[in-house]
Amino acid sequence: GLDGMAYTLLSVFCYIVGILIMFQSLVRLSRASQFSGGFSPTQSLYAGPIVGFLIAGALIGLPDTWLTINSTIFDDRANDSILAYSGVAFSTLPGGFTMPAGATFDAFMLVIILIIQLIGWIAFVRGLLMIKRAAEGSGQASYGTAITHIFGGVLAANLIATVDVIQQTVCNSACIVNV
Repeated sequence: GLDGMAYTLLSVFCYIVGILIMFQSLVRLSRASQFSGGFSPTQSLYAGPIVGFLIAGALIGLPDTWLTINSTIFDDRANDSILAYSGVAFSTLPGGFTMPAGATFDAFMLVIILIIQLIGWIAFVRGLLMIKRAAEGSGQASYGTAITHIFGGVLAANLIATVDVIQQTVCNSACIVNV
């Protein structure tokens, strides 16, 4: 499921960013405790560093974080089919007459799907980083946009499973495009 050069590079990047966020959170936590005179979890000074530790852990363990959120949304089906593009057939009748699209079109669609999946993985990581910024109160980041990035990233990275779910919901497998 989750192999390939792009995902490996993204995992290494997230590991490094996770370690940097952990150190940044340690520094902010020590500064907050010096200014406030003690540890009180109700103070807003501690919200940013604590969420920073959680996000650092999620980034360091990106494959497990990804699989957990992925299987929460798609059950176990998407874990096996994240790169399971088998071609497109255009169906003209609900009964099953299919006209193959051709090898050139399938190769083009595979590249498009891989690009969309990479964008989905990047959106997922961006959503995690937006949660950290929203907890710190910096910038225009909010929890709503962060959750939208995470959910949208999972849907984009599981494009085949997303199309299958939409087809089953809207037209019960009698759609024009069978993926």
